[in-house]
Amino acid sequence: MRTHYGARLWLVSLVVVFGLQGVLLWVIALPVQLSVVSPSPAELGLLDALGTLLVLTGLTFETVGDWQLARFKAIRPTRAG
Repeated sequence: MRTHYGARLWLVSLVVVFGLQGVLLWVIALPVQLSVVSPSPAELGLLDALGTLLVLTGLTFETVGDWQLARFKAIRPTRAG
């Protein structure tokens, strides 16, 4: 990116990298934001259970992947240079 954009890198980085992260953060946090401004608490339903299951599944995959990577790195150390 540095070579391609040159002096405009700071502006492109601001928009592409940090702007995208800001938009994604807002979209991901939208359910929490809506629940905070809701006048009455909502009942938990099937969609909530599916969302929880999806989060737990993702967390499990991330945990197993990190564990496998740590084991792999311990068995086969990286070479410098």
